[in-house]
Amino acid sequence: MRFPGFEGEWEVRKLGEVTTNVMYGMNAAATDYDGENQYIRITDIDENTRLFYPNPLSSPEGELEDKYLLNNGDILFARTGASVGKSYLYNAKDGKIYFAGFLIRFNVKTENPYFIFSQTLTKKYQKWVLTMSMRSGQPGINAEEYKSLSIVIPSIQEQKKISDFLSLIDERIQTQNKIIEQLETLIKGLSEKIFSQKIRLKEASDDWEVKTLGDVLIEQNEKTTTSDKYRILSSTTKGLFYQSEYFNNEVASKDNSGYKILRKNQLVFSPQNLWLGNINVNTNFDIGIVSPS
Repeated sequence: MRFPGFEGEWEVRKLGEVTTNVMYGMNAAATDYDGENQYIRITDIDENTRLFYPNPLSSPEGELEDKYLLNNGDILFARTGASVGKSYLYNAKDGKIYFAGFLIRFNVKTENPYFIFSQTLTKKYQKWVLTMSMRSGQPGINAEEYKSLSIVIPSIQEQKKISDFLSLIDERIQTQNKIIEQLETLIKGLSEKIFSQKIRLKEASDDWEVKTLGDVLIEQNEKTTTSDKYRILSSTTKGLFYQSEYFNNEVASKDNSGYKILRKNQLVFSPQNLWLGNINVNTNFDIGIVSPS
């Protein structure tokens, strides 16, 4: 699918060929916001929208150098940890921002920055991140590896046309997200009051019992003895998915013997990523397998 009036093949280039001023961020602790200088870390980039969403807003500690200030055309990439591959495109509306050491900055000058950034939101990019980040056994992608990322480059006019279209959709998504956030805040507030028994249904009068999670859950340790017995599932903050579909036909391990079997209506969570809110109930798949880690 292409917009009318554009023809010719798209060029395939490397990220390092269309960017400049590649560098790692500052190694500074975060302090209380000083009212002017903002600090962006991996956790300040929203997982879904990829917008600057600090919670709380902070400033970098120590001497501030201009080389760590973000400018128009800057794209940040997370280089390590569970969020490796996460990206952020600087928006001047976000104000004065310094970037932290676990982020790598690439500046786009000759191409459309939003067009380049949009390619980091695709399943193809997710597949590349999965493959690249696990080569050393520890999730991480350095600057030289990011430079090797393949991207497609049409004419600058077509880049702008596509970027304008995608940004329009993005704006509408942001509007819907604000509505969703308001509803989520309402749900959290009601849940807090319900589970603290500040509000109760009129017909309910019995006292509530307090139990531990271990009192109501039974751990299931059913595992496969051979590889590829069932399809692999990925438990993410967005829900449960077939791993091959979520990562565009890429799987993390060729040998999946010893993986845990997950049946319908069973709960699954990873202690390693529980702090991210990664907990799901399998309501969609009759059976599948998940990594034991």
